Amino acid sequence: MKYILLFLVFISGYSIQAQRYTPINYLGIGVEATSYRLDIDDLTVDSNLGYKFVLETRGQIRDDFDFIYSLGVYNHNFSTRELLTNQEIEFSQLGAELNFLFAWKIAQSNHFSIELGPSLLFNGDYKLKDESAFENSQIGSLSNTITVSEFQKNNPFNVNGVIGFSTGVTHFRLMAHYHYGFLNNLSGQDNLGNDLEGKARFYTFGLRFYF
Repeated sequence: MKYILLFLVFISGYSIQAQRYTPINYLGIGVEATSYRLDIDDLTVDSNLGYKFVLETRGQIRDDFDFIYSLGVYNHNFSTRELLTNQEIEFSQLGAELNFLFAWKIAQSNHFSIELGPSLLFNGDYKLKDESAFENSQIGSLSNTITVSEFQKNNPFNVNGVIGFSTGVTHFRLMAHYHYGFLNNLSGQDNLGNDLEGKARFYTFGLRFYF
């Protein structure tokens, strides 16, 4: 967490300095709702509403292009079902995402842009909302049973592709983005000793205020 705070200080200072000399650069803050998905065999994952807080710099590099870099701290929420009882098991995941996006301004307009680029994710493990009730539970299917404790184990790093759009005016924008993880998100094993494989993806919908 201290590295995230140091990065926030750095990006804030850099952006403020940039604004002194290039008024087309803007520092932004924002909040987003997240909808998390995990693609894994023999397990259904249902998305619950999560959230993400963002610190961002948006700068014009050409009349028809902006460059966006941002740091977002997110808390995803999702659930699955206990194998034998079918009870809902709720999870959350805390992490940070660095985005590096190019924004193509349609017809050189500041009111609408299509945005895409890579991002780096630093994930925490999946956390149980009710650990005392489900820490020893089984999930998955009868042919591919997984203990909750193994499912909770995550790879700490991932690379995402991001695509979406934003619309608004100079100091306020609405946006929607799709984030797709290219790497395996899981590091645990099923009950047969096979490595778990699952790719994460999520949607974000939110707003920005620029200064």
